[in-house]
Amino acid sequence: MARRKAIPKDSITGEYFGDFIQVALGESPLPLVLVFTAVLENALMTLLSAFLIKSETTDNMFAPNGELESLSRCSRMAYCLGFISKSSFENLTTIGRIRNLFAHKTKVMDFANSEVVELCKKLTLPPITLPEVMTTIDAKLGPAESHRSKFVEVCWCLISYLLHAATMTERRKLIDDSSVWDKVLETLTRGAGQFQAIVNRRTQEPQEQK
Repeated sequence: MARRKAIPKDSITGEYFGDFIQVALGESPLPLVLVFTAVLENALMTLLSAFLIKSETTDNMFAPNGELESLSRCSRMAYCLGFISKSSFENLTTIGRIRNLFAHKTKVMDFANSEVVELCKKLTLPPITLPEVMTTIDAKLGPAESHRSKFVEVCWCLISYLLHAATMTERRKLIDDSSVWDKVLETLTRGAGQFQAIVNRRTQEPQEQK
């Protein structure tokens, strides 16, 4: 299985996002869904890897069978770390369900399928005014493809958000644990004194009873 890779942050340009417009207008439903969800997953990896410490252990978390091996796991981690809102997390979860419908159904799926329609209805657009190019997508796809259009818009906005958030994220550094161990020693020393006092008191009790 090919190793998944985060998107290099220096590749995040207007041209990069423009490529998705071509995908949106040119692909049939199945490859469109698979491409957009794959890029979303890679964008999540970019954000998380920009924050987590740089190490082989971190890299292995994104490998097959790793803790962050899938879109859903990366989404949960990003949400729990506070990188994405609840609405974005819910969108990512819904997009994952749409991807699974397209990827695992034995019949050919499209955006007119009733299950897909109901899931697309759950998607929510971000609280921004979308650029004119997005309405151009709507016009070219037509009203019959409104659910496809909404899927594209939400995916594109999420990809953009995740990648820009990655450029604003400061990498986590390994803690200087010497100060922590000083606190541990202080606590253990204080606790040891209290424990010794209890032992002394207990050992004296039988003698006092005699």
